[in-house]
Amino acid sequence: MLNVHVDYSLHSERVQYIYQRFHNLLTSRARRGLLRSLSVPSANQIDFSSNDYLCLSRSELFMESIKRESAKDSLQRVGSTGSRLLSGNSQYAEDLERLIADFHCAESALLFNSGFTCNLSIMGYIAQEEDLILVDQFAHSSIHEGCKISRSKVRVFPHNDIDALRNLLKDKSNIELLHGSIFIVVESIYSMDGDFAPVEELLEICLEFGTHLIVDEAHSAGVYGKRGEGIVQMKGLHQHPCLFMRVVTFGKAFGCHGAAALCRSIVREYLINYARPLIYSTSLSYHGLCCIRAAYSLMNTPQLLERRQKLFGVIDYFRSTTYPLLGNRLLDRPESPIQAILVPGNKNCIYVANLLRRQNISIYPIRSPTVPKGAERIRITLHSDNTCEDIDLLVRLLESSMSNFYKARY
Repeated sequence: MLNVHVDYSLHSERVQYIYQRFHNLLTSRARRGLLRSLSVPSANQIDFSSNDYLCLSRSELFMESIKRESAKDSLQRVGSTGSRLLSGNSQYAEDLERLIADFHCAESALLFNSGFTCNLSIMGYIAQEEDLILVDQFAHSSIHEGCKISRSKVRVFPHNDIDALRNLLKDKSNIELLHGSIFIVVESIYSMDGDFAPVEELLEICLEFGTHLIVDEAHSAGVYGKRGEGIVQMKGLHQHPCLFMRVVTFGKAFGCHGAAALCRSIVREYLINYARPLIYSTSLSYHGLCCIRAAYSLMNTPQLLERRQKLFGVIDYFRSTTYPLLGNRLLDRPESPIQAILVPGNKNCIYVANLLRRQNISIYPIRSPTVPKGAERIRITLHSDNTCEDIDLLVRLLESSMSNFYKARY
């Protein structure tokens, strides 16, 4: 055996270094009012924070639908046991994808474990070195993270700014040496602002410049359209030649979990072969697939039509009640379940949110850098079962807490 001297004190310092680094980073984050933590929601809180727009996740209607769906096939296994390229595929999964594609009038659909892994797969592996991605500034983090691992050039354009996008497409430094494809990436409804992408104008630009459009419909699927098909389909744009892909997710209005890419069959086959988050992830469990199928079985029912109508009634009531009291602090989002009250400054925003939480309101502050500095806000998500009394209480508490806050500080 070699007689090697080991300096254990140095080794100990190296071992402890990483924990000290974590401590320093977390302390810095806390000092800036950005420290995140997990909390368990109270069962009796009034929900103005979840993305469960149609209140399916906690409804007897949905639970009974899941039971019926699960009973159709004898349960052969609980877990999927592997990725879909190994042991994790099933005829049930393939049939579900066909159902999803038909529902959204798409050529094909490909299931993913979550919206994040779906966007990571699309953005990270579709575009190549010779391609260009143009992505909206406020697109979801999963889209921007996918762009970071892509080998293509990426340019970010100001939120919903058609002129800026057009200028990027005219810029010779972006386009002149480009030999591949151009992808424009947006959300149909933006999760932090609740506003809509100008999908018609974007498709016109795509036709003009020969580009592809990718639309994340996470917050519109289930809510918009006669059957909850999403905004693109509601507007009759789903057959547009420049529409490359739509993404639908099931953790919001669908009340369960997972996501699907809606695309041409050749794009589906490409993703199966090249999208590493799909290739190397254990696939959705049988129960997860049953929940998705059960949700789709309800989308075209009178009960869900009624829930959508109720949701839009809640949106109208909220805005008509809030605007007279808070005026321009309320962002102009007349038809969106995602509303926001501007409270500039991270500490100010946290202060108001905490006052509301103490009154049993489930609500969260959205701080910079998630949103631009000075545009911090209280994000309010509305649901089909929010009552007028719930909204009256929320608005009253918002008005009084913000009034007290400004009196205390100014």
